[in-house]
This record gives sequence, C-alpha cells and structure tokens, in this order.
Amino acid sequence: MDAVSPGELLELDIVDEAGRTTKSTVAIYDAAPARVVLTSGDFVLEEEGFDLLVCLVGIRRRLEVHGFNLCCQGARPNVWPSGLLRQFSNGRFGYVLASGPTDGPLEEVDLFAPADAEEIGTVEQQRETAFRFWGLPRQRLARPHVDANPATGSGPHHRDSE
Repeated sequence: MDAVSPGELLELDIVDEAGRTTKSTVAIYDAAPARVVLTSGDFVLEEEGFDLLVCLVGIRRRLEVHGFNLCCQGARPNVWPSGLLRQFSNGRFGYVLASGPTDGPLEEVDLFAPADAEEIGTVEQQRETAFRFWGLPRQRLARPHVDANPATGSGPHHRDSE
C-alpha cells in the first residue's frame, strides 16, 4: 500500500464474546478506492473496496471469525444505509431502522461513530434486520465479494498481520 495519510484516525473498542473490550485504532481512507485499517496491538486488518461500507463489513466479518466485533454504529443490527445515502456518503452514513412505522425521517448516524458493546450484533443479524426493514426477499442476500474466505481472509482485498 502507498504512504497516503488517512482522512481520519479513530479509536474504537473491540469486544470479545465474553464482553471484554480492547482499544483499537481505525484509519479511514475515503478516497477511491476506500480503505479501512484496524490496528489493535500486533493485530492488523485491512480492507479495500468501492466504499467505506464494504470495508467496514469486511473488517467486521474477519473480526467475527476470531470471536470479536467492532463497537461502532455500523455494527448495530438496526443500522443500515439506503442505496441513495450510501452513494452520497461513500458508505459512511446509515439510518437507524425503526422497528415500526415512523412519521418523520429516519435518524442518520456515522457508521464509524462509537457504540456500546450491548448495542452491536453480527453482520448476519444486521443483514436480516435490514432486509426485513426494506422488504427484500431472503434469496437476494448474496454476500459481497470481500467474503471470498472469511476464515482465512483470502480474497481480492485482504492483508493480515495477525
């Protein structure tokens, strides 16, 4: 990778299955192609994709393989962007999906903003909630290309230093 500076450096918690948290640094490169690099001690995960959402989902899937999840708004089961919001924000923002009818617009959140460990879920839980909310059939739940082999991290945009 080149030596381009990230557009933003964030500190986010990673939580394990027992609820213990560890600090991580997340570097966000939002220029095309988008790139996200998560570092926690010697553990480094990097994802590159056409937008920040692809990168975030890729990082989260790879953390889940190791029993971890990232404590950010984009890991909440009830948060996901519409196609239009995703396009206009380069995958940076999403909506809090209401559990029932709403009279006004949906709340918009930064997917990389911190979230409490109790609020987050798995990528699959999030996908199920989003597809139910948007009324899409289950058979349309094809996985993104970054999923080539989440157990090993192999695929077109992966680099591990684990």
